[in-house]
Order: sequence, then structure tokens, then C-alpha cells
Amino acid sequence: MKKFKLNKILFLLLTFSFLLSCGYQPLLNIENQKFSIKGFSLEGNKRLGGILRNNLITSNTEENNLILTIKANKKNEISNKSDTGKVLQYAVSVNFEVTAVGEKSKEIILSQVYSRKQNYNASDVHLDTLNNEKKVLESMIETIANEILIGLSSIYQEK
Repeated sequence: MKKFKLNKILFLLLTFSFLLSCGYQPLLNIENQKFSIKGFSLEGNKRLGGILRNNLITSNTEENNLILTIKANKKNEISNKSDTGKVLQYAVSVNFEVTAVGEKSKEIILSQVYSRKQNYNASDVHLDTLNNEKKVLESMIETIANEILIGLSSIYQEK
């Protein structure tokens, strides 16, 4: 038993030392971002666009200022019913058309459509069903925001 604990501690120490010596840096680190988002234009579902805007946290650099146009759409549909016709699951899909334009140059830096679809369970209480939908939406939007930041970071890493 002591040998197992010793091996586990040794493994953790070696892993930690490799991670420290490899020069690993997180991609979404705010200090490493070479762009900042100065303005937003929201179209379509403004509530979803606002949630996405709040998830897009960037640094305030003086160079590479961007203006984002976000067109948000959401669609709910029934995904699964019981034999009696009771709804068991819903499917929600979100689409974001994101266009990033340089503030000074007016050049299109990024133009892409991000889509996600996920199921959530229906509940006997309508408020619980709405809360399930809200959690799923927030999770999908957070994922899309990370994808946008990764895309913009990779564009400016190449320049």
C-alpha cells in the first residue's frame, strides 16, 4: 500500500515538473491576446446575443480593435414524446453569425457561423423545464464564445 502511494506521488511530481518545463501557456489567456473588442452590434435574438457578448471577455489593447456583429437565432422543437403524447425531451438549437471588422481598417477579420444543438429533459413543472433550457443555452453559448476567442487569437498569432 505504501509503495502505491509512493508511486502515485512520484508520478504527480514528474507530471508537474514536465508541465512547468514545457513552456505551456493557455490559449485564452487575456495577457496573450493581441486584439480587443471595442463594440458590438446585436441582431436577431438580442437576449442570446447579449449573453454571448458577456462571455467574450478580452483585454484592452490599443492595437487591433474590433467591432463584432452578432446575428443570433434560437429554435426549439420537440425531440421525444411518450406513447401518450407527453413531451419527454426538447431540442434547442442556436445559430450565431459572427462578423469581426477592424475598427480603423474596416477590413473583415472573421466571418463565421457557429451552430449548436442539444437536447434537454422536460419536467412536470414548467419552471424546471425553462431552467433546464437556460442551463443548456448558457453552456452552448459559453462554448461558442470560447471558439470565437480561439479563432480570433489564432488569426492574430499568425500576423
